[in-house]
Amino acid sequence: MAGRAVKAGHAVGAGCGGGRSGRLPLPKVMTVAEVHARFGTEEACREHLRKLRWGEKLERFVCLGRRPNGKPCGHTKGGWLAKRGLIECGECHHQTSVTAGTIFHRLRSPLWKWFWAM
Repeated sequence: MAGRAVKAGHAVGAGCGGGRSGRLPLPKVMTVAEVHARFGTEEACREHLRKLRWGEKLERFVCLGRRPNGKPCGHTKGGWLAKRGLIECGECHHQTSVTAGTIFHRLRSPLWKWFWAM
């Protein structure tokens, strides 16, 4: 670093106001044991995706199904079909998986393997 003096014991840019001020803190890195405890099963991974996508009580659900006239449904009430792992629209009965429309759509390997890889 030409022309820049660094005090002993100080990182370059530390304390000079050019750091991470005003930004969100970096996420905590999980240990292997923590990843296994949280995402060790297919059900745990699907539940995590469901909460991320639609909220704890499906409060962010919006149906993406189509009506017979071709217009989107857009209904916001749905029910969770736990045995099938799907959410069903209360109006048009369109069923959607937690992985539909995501990077996990049509995966052939278990979700937990992908969660571990990330």
